[in-house]
Amino acid sequence: MHQVQPLMAEKCSRFALDNYASSMILAHTHPSGNIKPSDRDQVMTKRIIETGKLLDIKVIDHLIVGNPGYFSFADEGMMGDTKVLFKDYKQVSII
Repeated sequence: MHQVQPLMAEKCSRFALDNYASSMILAHTHPSGNIKPSDRDQVMTKRIIETGKLLDIKVIDHLIVGNPGYFSFADEGMMGDTKVLFKDYKQVSII
């Protein structure tokens, strides 16, 4: 399994805290076009979810964008016990 940079969870959490976020959606691209999550993607997602729990910041989804299409961790049931309905949110900001 790939080693994940420990600072990635810290950077995501810091960004969310600095912007007073109560939740976040992670997203990145796979330039190869392959939308299948790597082992590193999966480990990073779990680490960020756990860090978010400590800070009371809910991670709603992690999207991998490729060509064509995308992969959604939430759609595939890979977000652990995190379940969120968008109707529960009055405002969504993309920063």
